[in-house]
Amino acid sequence: MALFFQELLIARLQIHQHQQQEMGTKSALYENLVGLTEKFGLALKTGNIETCHEIMRQGWKEKKKLSAKISTTEIETWCEKGMNAGAAACKIAGAGGGGFMFFMCDELHKPKIASALEGLIFLDVSIEKSGSQIIHVSA
Repeated sequence: MALFFQELLIARLQIHQHQQQEMGTKSALYENLVGLTEKFGLALKTGNIETCHEIMRQGWKEKKKLSAKISTTEIETWCEKGMNAGAAACKIAGAGGGGFMFFMCDELHKPKIASALEGLIFLDVSIEKSGSQIIHVSA
């Protein structure tokens, strides 16, 4: 897995307000996203990474239906570049509109993806069986 930070930030408040305005008309979509999250968790727990890739791609398509402001041309270009460089799935973390982009990929593809997304800040992440842990504390 790889996480990239890009500084293209659309006002998240505007995205949230737009989503809230349309929430009543999109309740089925929200229910679908919750279901995908549950399926993703199960696939992850059972080690079915290919299913995780598929669910993440489907979830990103569904999330973009919540608001036209979630993605941008730049974000779509970066996702496409990462996928062409070997990522199996891509999505924005959080509300959308910029910030962190999450790519599911094999370890071998990380350098190629990082090269394709030159200019974005690369953070190397992986799944740990023990979950998140504090690895450094500064006083």
